[in-house]
Amino acid sequence: MSCCCYIGENLLNIITTIANSDDLENPGEGRLGKMVFFDLLGHFMVYYPLKLGEMINVLTIAAVILNLYRKVKAFRSKGEWLDTGLVVIIVTQTGFE
Repeated sequence: MSCCCYIGENLLNIITTIANSDDLENPGEGRLGKMVFFDLLGHFMVYYPLKLGEMINVLTIAAVILNLYRKVKAFRSKGEWLDTGLVVIIVTQTGFE
């Protein structure tokens, strides 16, 4: 039950902050379009434009793919890549359910 109360408190904080914002009536120069909002460790609210969120997601995906490529390349040079590669493929296909 405390989890639901905590979520309710966060939601109330978001709604109160948005409703009391002066930018709600007249966004003016601060108008950025769609925004991403999230609570950071229950201490404060972080928000930024959706375009920035999309760039962060693309950069994160690129970093993961680059890291996977480097790992596979390192395993191939050691000759241990087949069994480790199969484990990676099996884990990614089955997921962490």
